[in-house]
Amino acid sequence: MPETIIAFDLYDRYQSFSNVTRWSFRQATAELGLDLGPTEEERVMNAYNGLDTFPDADAGLGILATKKEAESVSAYVFSNGDSSMLASSMSTSPALANASSVLPAAKVISVEPLRVFKPHPSVYDYLVGVAGKKDSPGDVWLVSSNPFDVCGAVAAGLRSAWVDRAGRGWLDGLANGTGNNPTMVVSGVDEAVKKITQAS
Repeated sequence: MPETIIAFDLYDRYQSFSNVTRWSFRQATAELGLDLGPTEEERVMNAYNGLDTFPDADAGLGILATKKEAESVSAYVFSNGDSSMLASSMSTSPALANASSVLPAAKVISVEPLRVFKPHPSVYDYLVGVAGKKDSPGDVWLVSSNPFDVCGAVAAGLRSAWVDRAGRGWLDGLANGTGNNPTMVVSGVDEAVKKITQAS
């Protein structure tokens, strides 16, 4: 008798990132046996939207704010978060709110209009288009601590810097098998900014 296969997939049934985040939070609290009411849930969601940056990201933004670097590098925020989440983060995170000269609203890019999430190839194509680099995606660097994001960017022709804050080295077996390894591994966003600007 042939084997019966059942596969379930959320893809092609787009949900906003804020909904996915909320539902994931509900799942996590249920698994922990916690019962949070709507007020507590909303407080957590508001806190999530205002998370602050890592210190190395603050330092990287500081480097980008210098006149010399501002002339040679154009920085963007590129996120799975929807536009309302990003606007909230950009205004409530102290480091991001202070970085508006480096990261103005026009350079805060959400994948929301595409109705797919990273690492779908179309999101990286969208980024290079917004950045005016459609014909030269290799001029665009994606800096992330998420292996899936780094691999997706490399597969789409971008260069990438994987932020290894734990200092354990690149471990992603799938990427190693496909050749979509990061262009560089760094200990922080600041190190990525230094190396990328030196190479520019």
